[in-house]
Amino acid sequence: MKIASAYANNSDHDSFQEDLETLRHSSVTFAERPCKDCRLKCVECSSTTCTCRCSPECENLPKALSSDPERYPLEHGVVALSYELNLLEGLQPCWSCEGHLDNKGNLYKIPQVWFYASTSTYARLIIHHLWQLTYQHKLNYMWQISVVDFGNSLSTTYAIRPEFECGTEARLGSLQQDLKTIAKDLAQHIKAYAVCMQTNFSST
Repeated sequence: MKIASAYANNSDHDSFQEDLETLRHSSVTFAERPCKDCRLKCVECSSTTCTCRCSPECENLPKALSSDPERYPLEHGVVALSYELNLLEGLQPCWSCEGHLDNKGNLYKIPQVWFYASTSTYARLIIHHLWQLTYQHKLNYMWQISVVDFGNSLSTTYAIRPEFECGTEARLGSLQQDLKTIAKDLAQHIKAYAVCMQTNFSST
């Protein structure tokens, strides 16, 4: 069968444009600390509110990004991606796993990061980012965005996770390397994609 074009009314179009406009004017180079309630004293300027050392390398991130920091700090392999997602307004990481092997050395749990999003535009832009990385041969595996049933939030929950073809033998180290690649400057890329899409929509 021939694939029909998706139907979109004026409301859908306007909503998408508004999402892109919000992302376009959002600041990834933040004026405030991206981790809520962070009051760590900066070793550079002694401030408790500066952003001098705010980055995916912050040693406090595993606890700062967790809703239960003492019992469930983030695993090291997902910190950078969770941090980048946390920079985007209207998006909130909510669950993650860096991936694990069983006692025989076989892949037992795949790496993935779940997030709430106030709009599906985020998922569309992240998918575009994954496609770009795949096209540039920067990823070891295919990655996808899935809608998952999680929590009681009215926002839709999405998962960033690998997609394996039948018979693929996945290696945890390669999957975790993909996590780092996806996370690298993700927020900046998403903003750039939003600007590009808005420009294209305006010219049509």
